[in-house]
Amino acid sequence: MNLQAVLAQDSRLALIWKKGLANESLTEEEVARFEAYLTMFLFDIEYKLYLLIAETASLSELGGMDVLDRHIKGQIEFIMRSELARTWWRANSDRTFGEVFVAEVNRIANL
Repeated sequence: MNLQAVLAQDSRLALIWKKGLANESLTEEEVARFEAYLTMFLFDIEYKLYLLIAETASLSELGGMDVLDRHIKGQIEFIMRSELARTWWRANSDRTFGEVFVAEVNRIANL
């Protein structure tokens, strides 16, 4: 899934995403769309890491959890500057994502 293409094709969603990341006020509908896109975005990161790991015998062969930092640290830090994203993550991450991914996002975002 090319998530940048989703934003490029949906100017309203792109504006909602931009506003949410900038901690600007969103309507209830905009919050729902922001959260849905955030979920897709984070699933995409987790899935890419899963595929990366699946191609090797183990994550340790890739250099341990340092691989996570190299691939997604900047993206996670950027997204988690949004209070809306942080609030959503705290409420939903444990039941939505894998334990290792949650722990590492929490570490990167200082949560």
